Amino acid sequence: QFSLVRKFFRLFRFLNVYLSMKKQWKKTVSQKRNFNFYIKILTSLSLIIFYFTDNLLLLNKLNISSFSTNTIKLIQYYSDLSWVIEIALNILTSSLGLIELNNKKEKYQLSKLKQKKQFRSFIHNIFDFPIAMYYLGYHPHTQQLCYLLGTITSLMSLQSMYSK
Repeated sequence: QFSLVRKFFRLFRFLNVYLSMKKQWKKTVSQKRNFNFYIKILTSLSLIIFYFTDNLLLLNKLNISSFSTNTIKLIQYYSDLSWVIEIALNILTSSLGLIELNNKKEKYQLSKLKQKKQFRSFIHNIFDFPIAMYYLGYHPHTQQLCYLLGTITSLMSLQSMYSK
């Protein structure tokens, strides 16, 4: 039931991600579109696919729409695959961000805050990756480990939402 509640709170979230990505694209002139920019765009596209397919799964679960069993399996596969891709791209983005921050000569305090945020994102995605791989069908670890890692990443998310 908890996953159903999570899906409900993600309803139509793909539109927010799309609008944010579109705004970022318009804001960034073509001369400033570098490798990091395109990685962030790919990350957003993966997230859009994840949220959209998640919405389809919710609609099916609530019997608002009815898809065949094979279609549901295919939607679930693309949902899980897009989540894995999004996490992998976030790990890459966080790693590049940490390297970039180490190379910059910014004000010490600002740099430390950015490093903390990038490191938290890196750890969060490293912990999420085995969970996403588990749901994608790769089971080198137990479901209990996924529950533990999921709890840790949820607590990390709550902590980052409510801390200054």
